[in-house]
Amino acid sequence: MDRLLREGNPPAGQLASPKPQYKKPGVDEYAPVEGQHGAPFATLKDASGNVVSPATDAKLEQVKSELELVKSELQTIKANQLSGDQKVQLSGTIVGVEVTRPGSIVLEPGQKIYEPVVDFRDEMFALSYSLRHVAEGSAYAEPVLKWSCAIQNSFHEYDTVQELEHEELIGLESKVTKTTKKIFPVGRYGRLMIENKDNTKNVVIYRVTCTKYRA
Repeated sequence: MDRLLREGNPPAGQLASPKPQYKKPGVDEYAPVEGQHGAPFATLKDASGNVVSPATDAKLEQVKSELELVKSELQTIKANQLSGDQKVQLSGTIVGVEVTRPGSIVLEPGQKIYEPVVDFRDEMFALSYSLRHVAEGSAYAEPVLKWSCAIQNSFHEYDTVQELEHEELIGLESKVTKTTKKIFPVGRYGRLMIENKDNTKNVVIYRVTCTKYRA
């Protein structure tokens, strides 16, 4: 039969009152409820029985710092969208916008990927790329871009007639976005390379968009 835990020394003339307690799972026993800072408390555990650390002031400050970064980046993006420099840089008649990579992808240290090859055989046009990625920080690295143009689709070194490194390509960037300048190709085939040059951290790409302009 279940029996509640009661106080051991009740006031004179009064019955012993039950203590704050809980029923142990699987057995007909009760145990005292422990408290802290004037109230009962519990220890959180995951499905494997490991203790889940509660939020600390340090963790809350970290989250606050990350939110401030996001706020700052949004303000930067808004300012760039309204700036005269951006309007001049990306001016021109847009003839097409293509999402070349709609889903997210993780680049491990040293890994590189290529966006689809662009064939300029039928029409010569300028283009620019826009990337969204996880902000560079303690956990993630930032992507590095490179554009190549070649007279053959193989992109052998002796076929390559144009190469633009990251510093030459980037026109606008923030912690979470990178937009290239207008690229004016000089060969039939072109492609954009995205690389993770970090030795320890991953790069996470959310979305890549290619905008074509009338040359």
